Order: sequence, then structure tokens, then C-alpha cells
Amino acid sequence: MIRKIFNTIYEIVSTAVIVVGLVLAVLYLCGIRLYHVKSGSMGDLLPVGCVCFVSTYSDFDSVSVGDVISFQVSEEMLVTHRAMHIVTMIAARRINLKQQMAVY
Repeated sequence: MIRKIFNTIYEIVSTAVIVVGLVLAVLYLCGIRLYHVKSGSMGDLLPVGCVCFVSTYSDFDSVSVGDVISFQVSEEMLVTHRAMHIVTMIAARRINLKQQMAVY
């Protein structure tokens, strides 16, 4: 009886681990990365401790006002903010972010 219960629990846990692994592998192959939010700069939209899904296929030129974007500021740091205002200039495009500004 106890062995049957153990086998059932083992099968459920094993199946769950395999399914989660497959989902994460498919997301990775589709260019979607998971990142952990470490600061409260995004307020209630992305609270501290949550996980956000970031597409690696997005283009800088396709950003619109109101979009939540992630960009790399150093090798170790990825920053996520909402685009508040976009200014297009002849040589560059500037996106004013809530609390930060990125120029490319």
C-alpha cells in the first residue's frame, strides 16, 4: 500500500519536472528568457521577486510609448522600465524611460 502511494507521488513529481523542463526549453528556443525582478522600480506592474518573460527578438526601432522594455546596461545588469517618451533624431533614437534614459 505504502509502495503504491510512493510510486504514484513519484510519477506525479517526475511528470511535473519533465513538463516544466520541456516548457522552459521551448521558451528558450523561441528566444524568450526568464528574468528575476530584484528592485521595486516597476512598482505594482513587476513587483520585487516576480519573474518576467523577455523576448530577445524585439527590435529597438519597434518600441512604442507605454511598452515595457529590457535592455543591458552592463555585462551583469539588465534593466527593465516602461518607455515614457520617444524622440527620433537624425543620427539616433532616444527613449525616455521611467527613472532612466537609454540612448542608442
